[in-house]
This record gives sequence, structure tokens and C-alpha cells, in this order.
Amino acid sequence: MIGSGPPFLRDFRSVHYNADMMQEQKFETQSLSPFLVRFRRSIGLVVMLSVTALCGCDDGISIDDVRSMQESGEFVETVEPIRSLLDADPLNSELNFLYGRALVASRQPELAIYALRQAMEDEEWLASAGIQLAVAGLASGDFREAVAATTEILDNEPDHVDALLYRAQARAHWKQDLDLALEDAEHVLDLDPNRIEAYEPRILALLALGEPGEANDLLEEAGRQLAAMDAPPDRLGWHCATTAIFAMDSGDRDRARETWDRCTETYPGHESVVEGSMRFFDEENEFGRSLDILRAAQKENPEHHLYRTTLGSRLRVSGQSEEAEQLLREAAEASAEKAPRVQVLAWSDLGEHFHSMGDYEAAAGAFGDAVEALQPPDAATAFRYADALVLARDFESALAQANSLEVEAHQRLIRARVDQEEGRYESALEHFGAAAALWPNNPWARYYAGICAESLGLWDRALEEYRYSVRIDTGATDSRTRGAQLLSLQQDWNGAYRLLFFRAEDAPLEREGKILGAYLVGRVSNAAQLKDLLEKHRFSDPITYPLALASASEGLGEAKSPAAAFNLLRSAPGLDFSTEAHAPVLGVLMRWAQAAGMEDEAEAILKDTFARVTEPLPGHYVARANYLVGRSAPETEIEGAYLESLKLNPDYTPALEGYAVWQLERGEAESALELFERSAELSPDKPGPSLGIAQALRRLGQQDKAKSRLEALLAKNPLAIEAAALRADLDLETGTVTEQTKVWARRSVRAERSSASYERLARILSAEGEEDQAAAAQARADQIRLNQGGIDAG
Repeated sequence: MIGSGPPFLRDFRSVHYNADMMQEQKFETQSLSPFLVRFRRSIGLVVMLSVTALCGCDDGISIDDVRSMQESGEFVETVEPIRSLLDADPLNSELNFLYGRALVASRQPELAIYALRQAMEDEEWLASAGIQLAVAGLASGDFREAVAATTEILDNEPDHVDALLYRAQARAHWKQDLDLALEDAEHVLDLDPNRIEAYEPRILALLALGEPGEANDLLEEAGRQLAAMDAPPDRLGWHCATTAIFAMDSGDRDRARETWDRCTETYPGHESVVEGSMRFFDEENEFGRSLDILRAAQKENPEHHLYRTTLGSRLRVSGQSEEAEQLLREAAEASAEKAPRVQVLAWSDLGEHFHSMGDYEAAAGAFGDAVEALQPPDAATAFRYADALVLARDFESALAQANSLEVEAHQRLIRARVDQEEGRYESALEHFGAAAALWPNNPWARYYAGICAESLGLWDRALEEYRYSVRIDTGATDSRTRGAQLLSLQQDWNGAYRLLFFRAEDAPLEREGKILGAYLVGRVSNAAQLKDLLEKHRFSDPITYPLALASASEGLGEAKSPAAAFNLLRSAPGLDFSTEAHAPVLGVLMRWAQAAGMEDEAEAILKDTFARVTEPLPGHYVARANYLVGRSAPETEIEGAYLESLKLNPDYTPALEGYAVWQLERGEAESALELFERSAELSPDKPGPSLGIAQALRRLGQQDKAKSRLEALLAKNPLAIEAAALRADLDLETGTVTEQTKVWARRSVRAERSSASYERLARILSAEGEEDQAAAAQARADQIRLNQGGIDAG
């Protein structure tokens, strides 16, 4: 039902996007510019657990070995050995520099900052560490850090070319002190006319200052300079990519397309070309073209780790998981002749692929191979393997592996995870608390503790844990999203908004957070803020854009009116109901039209959409069904629309779920049950189908089966409030009220605050003989009804 709460606290029955089969994960470099590629930040569960792992191991590698490895380009492989060396000598300036450089090179720039600051305190390492810190700041988008680091260098060496260049870059991207950015870039060219990279911050600054003509002249001048000096391919690729991006920023999409086609053909493996062209074609919704670009890049540079893993991710989310597995497996098996740490990385990549596919048993096997490749394994790899065993539900092996872990915090985390997976939430909380004390800067211990607290109904404790996790590392987990969900459940919209968008510019939200954010902006903000947010989604994340629109309409419809929500969707720029990606939003619009009494306007939009498509999509027929339901059309017409949708795609879950809901409402519980079960098979993680199954079973008099289904749902999604309320109702119906029944009922009260929820609690308390508390709950229900003029809020 439209207007029943924020989108991720329930299941959109009318909105479903197969985004995972399209392009959930963009090319992960997300470049700041064609010159300086932003480093990838891994957000995989297992990887994030071990990124900041406490490693007490000793690989027998000396600082001389580390220097040699980094000179040969083995940066990733030096991260763990340097951690071991720093445990013994934490203030060693060179070790801190080498550690920071390794983290920057391994695309973890945020983690490098502390070590590089430490190294800069030593005058001998000031310039070297400062340059790496500037690179880390640029890579992570922390331009203030980059400016501060380079300024400190330039205070001692005013003509340090790299420091001048990076400060110009930072100021230009930050759009702060643009005149000074121009001065720095011009100073670079005065000192070294061959540093063509200095043209980029000049071009960016001029564009920001509203001088596109002068910027274009500079770009052409840079091209002439490169041609005159017979520049190497990497600089020519930079210029080609910069030219294409200039065309994009100027709004000339045709010229940008032509330039990107030329760049990708001439420089298929150039990072700036690959990243920029993929971003362009993603924005054009040409995800297949982006995939071809990445395939060509990987073929050009088969040893390029980022190209390989990103191609694997793209293949997986585009439904080509077998090709992704083959790509990563071949790399893992080919690594047998290489250094052990290269083997560990390759097998871990394959493990991450299986993890993303939900094949946890295969993932554990791959991480097991990673452990075997390096004997004895380092602490992080051993820990990673133990966590993979937990996800594979091989708890006996996971606990055995935990006993062999060298770091007590790791042991505690694995034991906590086993307890959590087996439903022993109190014990899990105890272990997570101990792990947090031993490893205070680990955001994941706090995060999982929050999830356990959620499962126990301890919402205040859960919120506290999520906030701790956010303070430790804002973007490491989805703690902002989960905390905002909790606050939204309690109708603290402003609190949810503040938590969700905490440092959002520095640590972007994950997809679910973006969609919840659209709801909250629609709920609490003004029209200008909502427009700005949706515009950002439209251009930076076109896959999320229709989802964000639907979510924003929910918030706006609840805060203002159904008509406001209808008008938002009707007038949204770039929304094309004739496309597969946007067609589901048409169904949402039909529902808002029904709620707003704007059926005539809806009919016109629906007719126009069908007139513009030669082959209607499944989403179009679901929208027609929604429209017909709102019109109270004959049942044969409604059913026909759902069946047309399923004829086109028998697995289209919006049609399955919408048809099931309609069947249930008209008393056809058996038919509804079959449809809900099919939908649950296709989308096992969505709560809506499971709730529908329980409702159908209840109608069929199969209360025990309904209870089991709801308990399984609540174990996976403790914030499924409708499920908690229904589970409590079933205990009342069967006369089997327990302490847990009260927990479910109180959860419903806290979220809904309706007369119906308080009356449910009153009946449960009365059944338990707690008459005084029952009377208080009933009085609260009566007061709510009175305040609302006799209308039941439930």
C-alpha cells in the first residue's frame, strides 16, 4: 500500500528492477579526471573485515626486502609484511612512508593518510611522504588534505614541480582558489615545459571560472605540444580522454561519442580512456559497450589486476557469471608459477566472485586455496578464510580455523559470527563487544553487533553500535543506512536524514542508502533539495535513478500528498516509460494516480506509453493492471493484464507479486500462495513474498506453517514490522502467547504507534495476566483513536 513507510522498511510490491542483471557495479576506479585515476575502494564483506587486520605474524621479510619488492612494482604484496614490521617499530619514518605508498598503490588511499602524516614529521621524508599524501588525498577526494600536504612541501621547496602540480590538481578539482590553481599550473610549465599534465588543472580551473573558449584553446595547445615532442602513448591517451571529457562537459554528446570511439580504438588499455569512456557509455545506458571496452582493456593488459576484477564484476552483474568465473579461475590457476602473494590475491579474487554470487561453499574453497598458497598464511588471509567458512555455514571448520588464528580479535570475531549465524545473539554480542575492545578501530565488529541487537529488538543498542561504526569509518559498512532505517521506523525523519547523509560527500552511500536517502529527502526536505539529489542520481548513477525516483515519490506522497508524488513522477526529467529500466516506475505512478483521484491523467500517460512502443514490456502490463485495479475494472481485464505480463516474462516478480496480492484480496488464497511462492524462489532476499506466503497460509487455516514462515523472515529481517505484527496476531489466534509474542508486539508498537498496535499489545498482556499494563496499552490506543477523530491509525 502506498504511504506505508520508507521503502527499505518494507518491500516495493510494485517496483522491481533487475539492476543486478544490468549494471549494479560501475567501473570501480571512478576517476577524478583523465589524468589522475581515483583508486578503487573494495567494499566486499570479507575484504573489509581484513583490510585493517591486526597482523601479529612474521613473514621473515626485512625492510630491504620491502624496498626491493616495491621497486619491482609489488606494492599490494608488501602491505602485510610492513604491518608486521611496524608492530615492532611504529614510529619508523621510512616504514610509514613505504606502508602509505603501498596502501595508495593498492587502492586504499583513505587508510594511507595516518602513516604518511607520521612519515612527514621526519624532515628527510617530508617531500616523499607529502607527495604520496597528496596522491592519497586526490584519490579519495580529500582535496583539503592534498593542498595541505603539498603546501608544507612548497614552504621548504617553492619550486618542487610535483608538489606544485598536485596542489594545482587539488585546487582545480576542489573548485577552491581557482586563480591560485592557475598560478601553480603555470609555475609548473615555467619550470618544466614538458609537464603537459599541468594543462589539465588549468583547463578545469578555466571551465569552473566560466571560460570554456580559453579552456578549449589550451586543450588544443596541449595536443600540439604532445605532437611536437613525439609524446609516448600514455600522454597521448591522456589528451584523447581529456578531449572527450571536455566535449561531455560542454554538452556535445555526439562529439564526445566520436572522440571516445577514437580513443578506445587507439588506446584500448589506457586507464583514463577506459574509465572515462565507460562512464560516458554508462550514462548513455549502453552497458554492453562499456563491457566491450573493458574486455579490450583486459586483453591489452592481461596482468592488470583492476581490469580483471572489474571485468569479472561487470560480467557477473550482466548475467554472464560463467564467463566471469572462467576469467578469474584462469588467472588463479595461472598464478601457480608466480609469487605466493600473487597466488593469494588471485584465489581471493575468485573467492570474492563466488561470495558475490552467493555460492559461499565455493567461496570458502577458493579462500582455502589462498591459504594453501602461502604457508604459513598471513593473519589476514587466515582470517578471511575463517569468515568464508562461516558464510558457507561450515561452523565446525570455522571454529577450528578460529582456534588457529594468531590474533585474539580475529578469534573473537569468528566465534561471534558463528553465534550470530546460529541465532545465539546474546553470546554473539558478548564476543563482538570483546573484539571491539581489542580492535577499537574495526567498524565491522560494531556493525555486526548492531545487527545482533536488531535481532534481539534492542533498537537503542543497535543504533549506538551503528553510530560507533560510522564514527570509526564512515563508508566501510552500510551502518548509516541501517541506522537511518531504525530511526525512520520510529518516525524520527530528521534524525534519519542527518545520520544517513553524514559525510556523504566524502563517503558515498551504497545503492540501498541512496534509495533510502531519496525517500528521506522527499520526506523532510524542500523541492530544490529533492530536485538536486535526483539530478545527481540521473547523471552519476542512471541505474539507481528510477529507483530513487520511486522512493522519493513515497516520501513526498506521505509528507505532502499523493498528487505531489504523482506530479513528481509525471514531470521527472529523463524518465522514459517506454524503456525496460524505467517501465516499472509507470506502475508506481498508476498507484499514486489512484490515491490522488487522478485516473484520467493516468489513463492519458498509459495510452501514450503503449502508443510509443511496438512491443510492450512486462512492466507496462503491470502498470495497466494497477490502473485497472484503481478503476475497479472487471476482474477479467485485471487478470488479463497480469497474464500478459507473465506471458512476456514468467519470472517477472512485479507481475507475480501484484497478481498474488490481487488474488489474495479477492479471496483466492491458494492461487495467491502459489504466486507468492514462485516470487520467493526468484527473490529469496525480498521480504514481501515471504510475508505474502504467511498471509495466504493464514487465510487457508495453516497457522503453524504461517508462523514458521514468519519466524524465518524475521530471523533474516528483524525490521519487518508487518511480519512481527502478524506473528503476534497468530499467537493470539491460536492461544499460544509467550514472552516472544510480547517482543514482536512491542516492536510493532514502537514502529507504528497506532491504535491497532497498542490494542494488539493490550490483548497479549491481558492473556498473560498483566492487567495493569494491558489497561495502560488500551488507554493509549483509545487516546490515539480520539486524537485522530475516531479514525483507526492502524
